[in-house]
Amino acid sequence: MFIPGLVTCRVAARDGTPLSVQVIDDHGGGKPTLLLVNGIGGTVVTYAHLIRRCRAFFRVVCFDTRGLHGSGRPVGGPTSLEVPFHAEDVIAVADGVGADRFHALGWSMGVQVLIEAVRRLSLSGAQDRVLSLTLHNGTAGRAFAEVFGQRALAPVVDPVLAGLARIDGLVERAVAALVMSPMLRPTLVSAGLLHEAADRDMFAAAARGFGELDAATFLHILRGLGRHDAWDAVPSIMVPAIVVAGRRDLLTPLSTMTRLAAALPSGRLTVIDAGTHYAAIELPDEFQRAVIGFWRDVGVDGIDDIG
Repeated sequence: MFIPGLVTCRVAARDGTPLSVQVIDDHGGGKPTLLLVNGIGGTVVTYAHLIRRCRAFFRVVCFDTRGLHGSGRPVGGPTSLEVPFHAEDVIAVADGVGADRFHALGWSMGVQVLIEAVRRLSLSGAQDRVLSLTLHNGTAGRAFAEVFGQRALAPVVDPVLAGLARIDGLVERAVAALVMSPMLRPTLVSAGLLHEAADRDMFAAAARGFGELDAATFLHILRGLGRHDAWDAVPSIMVPAIVVAGRRDLLTPLSTMTRLAAALPSGRLTVIDAGTHYAAIELPDEFQRAVIGFWRDVGVDGIDDIG
């Protein structure tokens, strides 16, 4: 899916891993930066609806997760696919594009990564670099603790992922076949994992992207999300924050998102009743009303001109 005005550049992570960064900056200069942090396997295309709406009042910056899509394999190997490395990448990208202060939006894995990034900025006395946090359908840690609303599943997820990693060639072939299947979308809708209103072109682009991923890298990242825990950092995050949940989200249940919003000292919760884990592309108008209203409240210039 084409995003007009998008420019791609490279930023070196702190360990030297090359990160592919996308910048959309209409008219150049003067606007605050909105840094987008992807869910696992996601790209800037996932945010196309939001970018169309907010590019008038933000310079929008996104980047590919280390080891995936346009970003290089991590210099330190699989051990540098853990969440703290992704969090350091957030800071490196902000530095690389000259964003001394920025608003940040994370989706799914991006929520966990952003919370860890803010923790790290806090430890260096720089939490005020983050002007606001938009946290969409994600958790602060141990990503599989309540998946499908079943705590009992959490202990088996890591062994299953480890087993899949040992047959990653078969996994890649299976995923490639799956994303090309005309049954993928209706199956996800029937399972309650996707709303039937999800943008078809965007879904197709995202599915193709998943088919191109390196399975071993993807599985290492997933396992890291299950091990990492930053819940202890949440009560110290003083940044204005909105938590946007999908009531029908089976991957990050509403109970998890409610807990996250309550733990944030300046947090608020918005629930998209018909939304699943992908509410931002299923019901973009409702999602945008929530986040744009939040940005208006925290004082982002120019939003009143957009409505």
